[in-house]
Amino acid sequence: MYLRQAREADVPTLAQWVGDMEIMKHVTMRTFTLEEEYMWFREMKDNADERVFFICLSGNDELIGSCGIHDARNPTAVGIGLFIGDRTQWGMGYGTEAVQLLLDHIRKECCVSRVWLRVDTVNRPAIRCYEKCGFKIYERHKNPERIFSNGEEYFMERFF
Repeated sequence: MYLRQAREADVPTLAQWVGDMEIMKHVTMRTFTLEEEYMWFREMKDNADERVFFICLSGNDELIGSCGIHDARNPTAVGIGLFIGDRTQWGMGYGTEAVQLLLDHIRKECCVSRVWLRVDTVNRPAIRCYEKCGFKIYERHKNPERIFSNGEEYFMERFF
């Protein structure tokens, strides 16, 4: 597995994933259209605070998910987010591997001591993945947009 920079040619694949509520219910709580994804991609491309990568399988270069770094220019802490968009790849450990690759990238490129993320309190597979990668829950937070978890999310963090 490897991470690579997002390309505009990837937007249709991304749009398929983000148009699927089963995939997005723990990510953004809504779906997006192809046009919205093209707009998002163009805005993200010019935003130095956001870095977006695609998660690809070695060997066949298949796109299986997306991940990113938030607040990338922050000198002390950055946020991360990810999802596996190809449902046939769920439960295979690729999320954990992608988080580890993203953490390696952050160690080399961002020079921060802390990485944070937000996760639905009911998204047990994601919480286990993050815990395997060294993240700890440090706060439970009310967020009414988290409609699939009774309006609650965890903030998790990891220190280098």
